[in-house]
Amino acid sequence: MKTKLFLICALALCALALAACAAPTPTATPVPPTATPVPPTPTAIPPTATPVPPTATAIPPTSAPSVGTQQATIRVGNLDRTYLYYVPANLPRNAPLLFAFHGSSSDAAYLRTSTEYKFERLADQNGFVVVYPNGYQMSWNDCNQTAVLPAKTAKIDDVSFVRALIAKFKTDHGVNPSRVFAMGWSNGGSMAYRLAFEIPDEIAAIAAVTASVPTDDTFDCRVSGKPMPTLIINGTSDQLVPYEGGRLFSGATVRSTQASAEYFVKLNGQASPPKTTRLPHRDPSDPTSVDRTVWDDAGKPEVVLVTVNGGGHTIPIAKFSTVSLMGLQLGQATGDLDGPAEIWEFFARQPPTATPVPPTLTAIPPISTPVLPTPTNPALDPFRGTAPSATQTPARPISQGTLRVGDLDRTYLYYVPPNLPRNAPLLFAFHGSHMGASEMRIYTESRFESLADQNGFIVVYPNAIGIRWNTSCKTST
Repeated sequence: MKTKLFLICALALCALALAACAAPTPTATPVPPTATPVPPTPTAIPPTATPVPPTATAIPPTSAPSVGTQQATIRVGNLDRTYLYYVPANLPRNAPLLFAFHGSSSDAAYLRTSTEYKFERLADQNGFVVVYPNGYQMSWNDCNQTAVLPAKTAKIDDVSFVRALIAKFKTDHGVNPSRVFAMGWSNGGSMAYRLAFEIPDEIAAIAAVTASVPTDDTFDCRVSGKPMPTLIINGTSDQLVPYEGGRLFSGATVRSTQASAEYFVKLNGQASPPKTTRLPHRDPSDPTSVDRTVWDDAGKPEVVLVTVNGGGHTIPIAKFSTVSLMGLQLGQATGDLDGPAEIWEFFARQPPTATPVPPTLTAIPPISTPVLPTPTNPALDPFRGTAPSATQTPARPISQGTLRVGDLDRTYLYYVPPNLPRNAPLLFAFHGSHMGASEMRIYTESRFESLADQNGFIVVYPNAIGIRWNTSCKTST
């Protein structure tokens, strides 16, 4: 299977090279971005909507986003931070803003594809903006003090990144700063926890998927002590973030799922016993089941724990499957729950934050690119697969970059092996449509980087505009 994937990627590169040969000149013209639709001025949506029914309705797979997702860069301190965003056509005034944070060793493009663009279809149906930020070196600086991740090692100020984006989308698209929500998967879920702990006046609610709260001895956040509406979706068979808590592959230690939910139950002042219901079972061949536990005392911020019995390190998207990545089994995804729909319906019924705090940016000092440490147990890293042999492991981490081309900031990943010889070759690896540079690396299992170590060349994975390349060519007559 790995050989087939490698050959497919190689053929794709050859095809692009042949297409480029037909062009009249070797200099490419920057592709202009998709024009951002100008929002009309319809009646504002009131912040408190009609209560949502308890069972989230699955999004039809055939419905497509109304406009394209765009890429952008924002300067935060001394760093250029990149992100994808989706603004639906006919966006209402004072629309909500939803942040979706990817997991470690992944990026914004991967989160979009793994959730099948459901947040964008929900944005079309409900009138909100979706932002998929990119972490530093594919990671977030969360509250796990012992986590061995680039963003944690470099002490990246990801909170200021989020604040800068809130300010930008308020200015550019008129979003409601009291209706800002944050969801995240894995390390991204831990980033959502950080926002809940440190800037609760600027976040209306959070949702964490396959993520738990750090234990007290490894807790590394400034806790405000203010309540936060919280949704947690965890699987009982998750091998990467154990449902019962413990040590993660990143080196962090976390509470159990139940203890994580009870942390917010206590924080939010919930006193009554919770109510637990079993979601309807949709597929007799699906061995998983889903229980929803709700703490919702009147006048207190809600806490919801969704337990996927038999579920793995996955985001449920309303269809049962056994998920694997690069030969590593991530576990089962239940068909009884549409995760994005569940998350949005939870967010939609939460009240706005009381008083929005104006965003303030903290300057980030210049930093050198850290070397990505080897996970404590590489076999449990979902984006590296089973522990590779010494000849397959790249000697250095992948890096992210941004390049100004015309009026556009273009993003890319690149790998430079140690001891690079002079006059070394340069290899471009172009991803396919509806993908990104990160997926190209994942699908080829970082083999181009291993080859670069062995043969002394540089690998560059460019990102397309709108996740597509302009492959149209003009032939000379």
